Amino acid sequence: MDSYWPAVACGDDESPAAMRDWAVKLEAKPKYVVSSTRGDFPWNNSHRIAGDGPTLYQGGLRGTRRLELVSATPFRNGAVAMHYRRATSWQVA
Repeated sequence: MDSYWPAVACGDDESPAAMRDWAVKLEAKPKYVVSSTRGDFPWNNSHRIAGDGPTLYQGGLRGTRRLELVSATPFRNGAVAMHYRRATSWQVA
């Protein structure tokens, strides 16, 4: 994102006018990046947040989690939203 949208905003990319208008607005907005390793933020109004809080699964998992797929919804852009629930032992073959 930080290489694409600035190029659209300044006209370096041949994009429709509506996308250029959106990119100019996005360029002006503050952007917050949570990272403990990245230090280079070329996109205007980008601010680093150190994110010193606990990590997800900081202590690890106690064991394997068996999950059951409830639904999968594909989108036109190729992404798929997947909904899982924890499987009970009698549901697992």
